[in-house]
Amino acid sequence: MSDAKEILHQILNDEKLLNSRAFRDKVYTDEPIIRTASQIPRPRTPEKIKEMKGLAFTPEAYWKTSAWLFYTQGKFMEDFEDVYDFKEDFVKYFPSYRDMTIEQLRGYFSWRTKVRKGNIEKAPAPFVYIYLYELINCIGYTAPC
Repeated sequence: MSDAKEILHQILNDEKLLNSRAFRDKVYTDEPIIRTASQIPRPRTPEKIKEMKGLAFTPEAYWKTSAWLFYTQGKFMEDFEDVYDFKEDFVKYFPSYRDMTIEQLRGYFSWRTKVRKGNIEKAPAPFVYIYLYELINCIGYTAPC
């Protein structure tokens, strides 16, 4: 038995805890009280976003500027569409794809998909700035806007 499972087994089957007032009069479902990291469900990351994030770690990107990386990642993702419910707010000065988490990226691409279809919703300021950077670089468009 692994160390984590052994510790969980000891905690969940401890006689002192089971007979204590905190546990004695309560009814619990069969869901474990404590979970290992592998038991916590994580949202699926689209393959295209994984590949885009990987562009920052290529040997070519090591010697190039952050502007080059933004343009390369933007062109790679220019036709990507996503549906992800992102309700958080965050602040980032001079945002780029590289600086955003997977959830923030999925939220951005979902928001951008809606904007391109004419449905403009409130979004964190970094989303708007990245979209403006894309427009300036003609990412997603063939002619200047």
